[in-house]
Amino acid sequence: MFYIVISIIIIIILIVLFFNKKIEGFNNNIIGYIHVCQKGDWKRSFSMLIDSIKLSKLYENTNEIRIGIVNESGKLIEDEILNDTKFKIIYIGKDKEYERPTLLHMKNAKDHNNTLYYYLHTKGISHFNTEREEVVIKWINNMLDCNIVNWKKVVEKLQQNETYGCNYNNTHYSGNFWWATRKHIDKLPDYIKDYYTAPEDWVLMNKDNMYCDNNCGDNYIALYPDGFY
Repeated sequence: MFYIVISIIIIIILIVLFFNKKIEGFNNNIIGYIHVCQKGDWKRSFSMLIDSIKLSKLYENTNEIRIGIVNESGKLIEDEILNDTKFKIIYIGKDKEYERPTLLHMKNAKDHNNTLYYYLHTKGISHFNTEREEVVIKWINNMLDCNIVNWKKVVEKLQQNETYGCNYNNTHYSGNFWWATRKHIDKLPDYIKDYYTAPEDWVLMNKDNMYCDNNCGDNYIALYPDGFY
């Protein structure tokens, strides 16, 4: 009986080591992109993103977090929240450009072919302290759960798929939190059109091997049920 127990323990340890090794094999290839709009309570939204990245241990497995920043003046609003050894500010410009500069930096980056990117932005800043706040916060948490909390699942899915996100609505991952492979980014256009949802549509301008985690209707109106994510 003793030897059986020892054998089981050894098998469990080997399985855990194998799984961790498999995940760690992608560590140096994971790069985060975060688009920051420095308006309203932007630090609250940014903190939600970074806290999730750190609590999920994705932070330790991310090689670099590249941050594009826009605001009304087009000049950086310095804040200690942006001081982190893994952060690299790759763009500072005016808010009328929306998410385009950050996304196009990813397009033009010269990263290794097996790089995996995750993309987030300061979602919700126009809805904080409004009647929509509760709904939007639950939406953000759902997207973080799909893309960040369960990042190991994402890495596994991206061995067979080119993009990963949630809340697909025929043209984009609604909310615009997602992952993509370098191979996929290379297929995308180097120009993002002027219409409002164009930055959301961009990543799925090519839908080859896309993966959607869930679909949940109109996220500005319907609350996610507790326990959904």
